[in-house]
Amino acid sequence: MFQGPIALRDTEGSLEVAICVDGDVSRISGLERGRSTSQQWTEFWSLDTQQSVSPGTTFVAGAPGSNGAEVFNTPTLAPGSELDIAFFDGDETIASAVFRIPSEGAPADDWLQPDGTTSSSACPD
Repeated sequence: MFQGPIALRDTEGSLEVAICVDGDVSRISGLERGRSTSQQWTEFWSLDTQQSVSPGTTFVAGAPGSNGAEVFNTPTLAPGSELDIAFFDGDETIASAVFRIPSEGAPADDWLQPDGTTSSSACPD
């Protein structure tokens, strides 16, 4: 699976996701599973939308007034859990990544990258 270019952080208890490519987005999908890889993935976020995006465009999962039809259940963001976030244009995946939530939890001030590092910018060079 292609890993990135996506970043995420915990913004005042809400999951904020940034995409780091240019393109058109028709759907965003978010799956979560607990610490054990034997656990099933469960969908917590599905947003049908029609938006052009550029690097640094952000989406807040479950935010009021989202542009499109949305299904949302608050992810636990528990340390060790995994999130699988994907952006689609029709049937084509334009960005996708799996994140493991660090032991200290999802960062609030920095952006969590798919490789587990954090950065001050959602889309570092």
